[in-house]
Amino acid sequence: IFSTNFNVLFSSFGMEVLKQRNLCLCVNVLLGLLCVHLFSMSQLGSPALEPSRPQCPAQQASSPCEESLCVPQVELMGPGAKASRRFRRETKPSFAEGLHVLHGGRPVYNEWRNCAHKRPSSAYTHTNINRSFASWVVREVQPQFMVEVGSFTGLSSRLFGQALVEQGLRGKAWLLCIDTWLGDLHMWLDKPSFSASLSWRGGEPEVYDQWMIHMVSANLTDMVLPMRQTSIIGARFLKAAKWMADFIFLDSAHEVDETFNELVLYWDRLASGGILLGDDYVWRAVRHDVMKFCTVFHLELHRPSELLWYIRKPQGWAWPPGVFRRSLGYYRENLNVHFDPQKQARYRAQLKAEHPEGQG
Repeated sequence: IFSTNFNVLFSSFGMEVLKQRNLCLCVNVLLGLLCVHLFSMSQLGSPALEPSRPQCPAQQASSPCEESLCVPQVELMGPGAKASRRFRRETKPSFAEGLHVLHGGRPVYNEWRNCAHKRPSSAYTHTNINRSFASWVVREVQPQFMVEVGSFTGLSSRLFGQALVEQGLRGKAWLLCIDTWLGDLHMWLDKPSFSASLSWRGGEPEVYDQWMIHMVSANLTDMVLPMRQTSIIGARFLKAAKWMADFIFLDSAHEVDETFNELVLYWDRLASGGILLGDDYVWRAVRHDVMKFCTVFHLELHRPSELLWYIRKPQGWAWPPGVFRRSLGYYRENLNVHFDPQKQARYRAQLKAEHPEGQG
């Protein structure tokens, strides 16, 4: 088109010299190249012609079954799996059963000695559970078995226990409190800010004694039991014992991915229709993990306040197929493994010789 117009233009001005065949051929070639260049430039910004850009794993993960998202395994596959065989079926344990399994039936509160001389105190103000909300939870769920993960000084534990009493559930429901009573990362890094609630003795805080005195003074020793363990071992214990809870309160982890792991493990122990409640939505790491959990598993998040959040487990909810694909054997840890029985026997003989006091 350009070459035709060019020829017409020059012929109209009577420039017969430029109509020579060789010169016109050169001009037509140049114009053709110019057209190709202009066309390619006009299409450079077209989305259809843009090169594909690799996406990060988070963008590619549309479901928990994708390679990019590793969900912690809820099934027991280590030594705990063997120990759990004596528990036959899923159940909501009674207080008496909990005392027997957790503490061998021993009177936990009677054996405790208040060596730190603790008294009931509300010095620790970082709990966002109030009396009316604790009562709402108990009325809404009508629980038999409740779990609190991260009890600290026991202010929220006391409120939940008192709510059970107010609803006439003494002897019918109870609360299990899982905590190390050693504080979280923030408390260890910023001890002066928590000096009012974290009194230290012998290299550890005296928080457990504060929790115990709160339970004793509130007359909740027949409704609340402690389990001094990490949140992860606590969740594994519930799995091994096949205990299902009507209500779970998470307030222990505050770093990224910690809350997500707890959500997965404790969601597995929540009965259908139950409520999983959490605190400290103000922390970005907590918000990240909560939103991640709800997004991945398509769950509805409720916000009763700026700091509290909860998720209700739908009736008949089940883990999506393939969510735990990274299971035993996934990394081929069972291939090319050989244990020499003679080498093992020599090692045991060496240990026996080094520690004769352990014989017999």
